[in-house]
Amino acid sequence: MGLSVRTFCGTFIHISAFIKVFASLRLTVVTLALAMALVFVGTLAEVHLGLYRAQSEFFRSFFVYWHPQNTGWKIPVFPGGYLIGVLLLINLIAAHTSRFKFSREKIGIWMIHAGLILLLAGQLFTDMSAVESRMHLRVGETKNYSESDRAYELQLQPKRFYLPFSLHLLEFRHDVYEGTDIPKNYSSRLLLDRPDTGEHREVLIYMNNPLRCAGWTFYQTGFDMDDQGTILQVVKNPGWLTPYLACGLIAMGLIVQFLSHLIPFLKRRTVA
Repeated sequence: MGLSVRTFCGTFIHISAFIKVFASLRLTVVTLALAMALVFVGTLAEVHLGLYRAQSEFFRSFFVYWHPQNTGWKIPVFPGGYLIGVLLLINLIAAHTSRFKFSREKIGIWMIHAGLILLLAGQLFTDMSAVESRMHLRVGETKNYSESDRAYELQLQPKRFYLPFSLHLLEFRHDVYEGTDIPKNYSSRLLLDRPDTGEHREVLIYMNNPLRCAGWTFYQTGFDMDDQGTILQVVKNPGWLTPYLACGLIAMGLIVQFLSHLIPFLKRRTVA
């Protein structure tokens, strides 16, 4: 009986020590500093590596590796985006459970922390589950599929993702600032045809105004040099609502926490 009690107490002490380490403010500061350094270095690396390779090596990995020339070695030199994100998520959950007890006065704080946890977990889920591809259309062309930039099928053609609708490019516009070649805006006017619902309408895609249909999102990302073709980035993201829900929860938590202090303060002033 005594041995069982000592074993239980020892296990509890180890768990408490584990939670204390991961709930520390020092870990929060270190991981945030690492995240800032990673974003800075990764952004600079995009110039030489390109957007996709830089994202893969710096942000969509657990470690950033150094590859010595003329060797096949991979030496980890810095934590990657996944590792930093997981540590931040664990740190936030551990700090929340060990320091904050649920009460009416702290409902706002609970909502803020829940929103931050949802934001981090949702971003990890999005990164793991999202499907990215692209669609290249010439004026007058119709397609009901997008193509992967990286994966290839046995026929040595880009992997295709077939859609429940088709897009027909009616017109592409490329506007520049007067007297320069700097793009001001480029947009694609398309005809969307979805047989399963009978939907048949014109849509306009331009910068910061994507098309969302049947779980797919189309962004205007490029065009042909002769201005007769468009390039659309196509993303299927099951968790696209997660950032909106998380930010809404955080905003509500901030409002609730502010009001929970403001209302008692005003009541005390009224009584005085």
